[in-house]
Amino acid sequence: MTTEPNIPQTTSATEPVGEADFKTGVAHHLNGQLDAAAAAYSRAIALNNQHPYAIHNLATIILGLGHRERAIGLFQLATVIKPDYSEAYVNWGLLLNQDGHSEVAIEKFEKAIELDGNNSSARLQLADIHRVQQRYELALEGYRAVLAITPQSIEAHNNMGISYRRLDLDEKAFKCFERALAINPEFVDALVNSANCLDEYDLQDEAIARLQRALEINPNVAAIYNNLGIALTKVGRYPEALEVLEKAITMSDGSVDVVSNFANTLNKSGKTVEAVETYNTLLSDNEDHYGAYNNLGNALKDMARYEEAREMFRKSTQINPEFAHAHANLGYVQLLLGEFSEGWVEYGWRGIIKGSKLARRTYNPPPWQGEKLAGKTIYVYPEQGLGDIVQFARYAVMLKDLGARVIMEVPLNLRDLFPQLPGIDGLNLKDTPPPPFDYHVSIMDLPEHFKTTLETIPCPKRYLTVDAERDNQWSERMQGDGKFRVGIIWAGNPEHTNDRNRSLALSQIRPLVELQGVTVYSLQVGKDGEAHQMYGEKIIDLAPQLTNFAETAGAMNHLDLIISVDTSPLHVAGALGRPVWGLIPYIPDWRWLLDRDDSPWYPSLQLFRQGEDRRWEPVIARIVTAVKEKL
Repeated sequence: MTTEPNIPQTTSATEPVGEADFKTGVAHHLNGQLDAAAAAYSRAIALNNQHPYAIHNLATIILGLGHRERAIGLFQLATVIKPDYSEAYVNWGLLLNQDGHSEVAIEKFEKAIELDGNNSSARLQLADIHRVQQRYELALEGYRAVLAITPQSIEAHNNMGISYRRLDLDEKAFKCFERALAINPEFVDALVNSANCLDEYDLQDEAIARLQRALEINPNVAAIYNNLGIALTKVGRYPEALEVLEKAITMSDGSVDVVSNFANTLNKSGKTVEAVETYNTLLSDNEDHYGAYNNLGNALKDMARYEEAREMFRKSTQINPEFAHAHANLGYVQLLLGEFSEGWVEYGWRGIIKGSKLARRTYNPPPWQGEKLAGKTIYVYPEQGLGDIVQFARYAVMLKDLGARVIMEVPLNLRDLFPQLPGIDGLNLKDTPPPPFDYHVSIMDLPEHFKTTLETIPCPKRYLTVDAERDNQWSERMQGDGKFRVGIIWAGNPEHTNDRNRSLALSQIRPLVELQGVTVYSLQVGKDGEAHQMYGEKIIDLAPQLTNFAETAGAMNHLDLIISVDTSPLHVAGALGRPVWGLIPYIPDWRWLLDRDDSPWYPSLQLFRQGEDRRWEPVIARIVTAVKEKL
């Protein structure tokens, strides 16, 4: 809305009637003396009721006093008196749009542009309507036109970025927000929008810094506190997250979405009981809040109330059948419960979650949907962690049996392990362009394609091997003292979302390290000699020699037992068919199922599960007893 007065250029030698009062009104208007300005404009109109500029400027003042209908009438009157009054059409259109009459508003903006092609305000407002109505290409065209006239328009840069985000063109969006901030580093909208992009790039620290800066500039926006709480939660800064989300709740008068986010943070911080209570309170007054049902399901899952969690996810999908998060979570719990037939289908929804790391890739050749593969090349790409690649690589041979030429994408640290994998015709390194292919598929979608059930899991005794040369090298290195040789991995990737539950502190494995008659080897990488620093000569640290998973496999081939937390070496040991014991947290990953100490995925794997107390010490004690029985 134009709040500055319109000041027309006078070309006539004779002043129009009422011009002196009009000029007085403009002077007061510019000085912020709005009552005096309104009085002067009114006098001008009393002398000359055909003075369009006095009528227009008076309209802007009385609008600020809350008299919308009168203001609309005056803007309309200004255009009747002066049909080429472009700015009056803009302000008239703005009010029409605010009142929900967007199509009529479009007509006014288009008229303003017809009268003055350089009216950037009209072009900006028209582009904004196209954006709100999801006509993003038209919106982008409009913002480009605005910037051609006024390159420094921070609103056009910012709103163009929003349009790009809606089109999933986040890189272009971020550049738009950055251009707006280059013009005005304190433009709060661009700070917040750029922070949202950074958050999706997993650059939470920078996102948090921008949101905090936005709040320094404008501390009165609940949405910014909400976004900051979400970002702080993602990096595990739970006390701070809860504090800012409480502010967001107060400022938003208890917005259900903010309350739901607050409960999410309670759950992630370990206050699961409080989270469930919060969700239940929220849902008692908002029984159709599908997001809250989904989040309640996650909290119930974290309390091992799996059947109840499954029903909450179902409820969420019943309210909103297109809510992919709830479908994927439903599938996850169904897989954990062994309900594979429906579980794979539901879990498949993860691939369409916008911005998710699990989103399926798009290539020009189509995704494989079960078409005949005889004589065709299929490109299998990874989706989640290294362990997932190892676990589901077993399906390559099944693709090969369908007549396909199988090319699998792998990260560098798996490259030297996979040439021995049955069914593989070629490997392509991650982040390099793939060779030509006919179809592509995520490796995590293969169980669904092959309709895998608990009874039909492809489960060979082993499907990975170590090449002979490397095996001989490790045989020479591992010539020892004849004691029982145990390899240990006590921690997973610290970036994993569940790492605080699945990993152990190094001190917790002491009873294993100090077992008599056992030689303990550390297969833990990325810990910079931590094991040797704590235990000295009681443990042999192989980490410097484990430069990739092929070397890890070579070492495992010459151990009597591998003991590992739920991380990728556990899968490598299982795929090699080596004796391996897995330390599984109380709330397990879906693949380990429930209430069993074996795995249908790996015949050589035995599971040692945490109890309801979620402590590792009793698990280690059971393992020590089991090792002693082997000596």
